Amino acid sequence: MRSGIVLEIEDAKVMFDCKEATNCDLAFISHSHLDHVPKVIKSKAYATPETISLIGARRKHVASKIKPLPFWQSVKLDDICVTAVPSGHILGAASFIMDTPVGRILYSGDINVYPSITVEHTAVKPEDVDYLIVEATYGVPIYKFGKPSNIWVDIVEWVLREVNKGFKPCFNVYTVGKAQEVIGIINCFTDLKVEVNYSIARVNTAYKRFGIELDYVREEGDCIVTSGGWVNKRNIAPAIATGFAVHESIDGVKGFPLSSHADYPGLISYVKEIKPKKVFTVYGYSIEFAEIIKRKLGIKAHPLGETSIVI
Repeated sequence: MRSGIVLEIEDAKVMFDCKEATNCDLAFISHSHLDHVPKVIKSKAYATPETISLIGARRKHVASKIKPLPFWQSVKLDDICVTAVPSGHILGAASFIMDTPVGRILYSGDINVYPSITVEHTAVKPEDVDYLIVEATYGVPIYKFGKPSNIWVDIVEWVLREVNKGFKPCFNVYTVGKAQEVIGIINCFTDLKVEVNYSIARVNTAYKRFGIELDYVREEGDCIVTSGGWVNKRNIAPAIATGFAVHESIDGVKGFPLSSHADYPGLISYVKEIKPKKVFTVYGYSIEFAEIIKRKLGIKAHPLGETSIVI
């Protein structure tokens, strides 16, 4: 798991997506992927209600210690105000705006600037941001995914083609977010039965609580969406859906560049539209993306390790 980001602003310590939410004044969890969720919580910790529910589907003992912070609502600590806004990554994923005595800070969390089937909002781009802490998962030019709608069409056409050939398409994807997106795409454009494993079914139940209905079965589907590796069945056509599949296939497995992150053009447009005075890049290609921001956009930028920022 990533160790997250710690902001020290005057006498306040604020954590984002840290392994342990301890010894701080406030802690925030951007979304429910487990590499962003603390294993230990001993300080005040906040996440959106959707994120808490999704964490609860896999880590009830952690979810019970998190306080809800719905989108567009705020938490105050003396003269610091933190507001949750949609990041577009998965259901409930948030960016956090911090209004402080030293300026406005935006922690992006993981962002997606493109529409998806199962996420209502794309990433919000606030105004008057002084400091931007932005992810760089796909922060180099080789990662250009194309229009999401074109990727959806590619997925549907491949699934139908494999079914017509007598094969059962099987997607091995993340339990939270990606699985629901693939199911949603197949639901929207076909009448095929989608079979899922137990872990994905539990998460689908949490999605249903927030109005996202997915049609699936637990066995004997026409195609499979799983998070436990490819199913050991005859006539399986294996596939993955990840931004790293920009070159179409990986190790002989069909690949689709369907991502819950922004690609390189999306990240550049995000930073350009926000117009911060300074950018800190984190995760993925943080070193390369910081250099690109300085050269291409003329904005001060600095790559971070998983570390503290003193402002």
